[in-house]
Amino acid sequence: PVAYITPKTLEEWYQTHQEFTILDTRNQFEFDLGRFQGATSLGIKRFSEFKDAIVHLPKSLNEKPMVIYCTGGVRCEKAGILLKREGFN
Repeated sequence: PVAYITPKTLEEWYQTHQEFTILDTRNQFEFDLGRFQGATSLGIKRFSEFKDAIVHLPKSLNEKPMVIYCTGGVRCEKAGILLKREGFN
């Protein structure tokens, strides 16, 4: 199962300089409009490209927590499942 963190926890991670990866599951247009500090974009035009894009992510990202986000939560739910299938924690 995918684990969840609260906005307060994410804020604490930023404030305490916790090491984590933050992955934006939205498309590049949305990413360019605004994003969380330090967020990584997959450069996708539509979410249907997400599955193919994540195979290029380095497995070294498993060395620290990965936070994913989107606009309304639906893409994150799907993204979490796809990332788990590719071996990401």
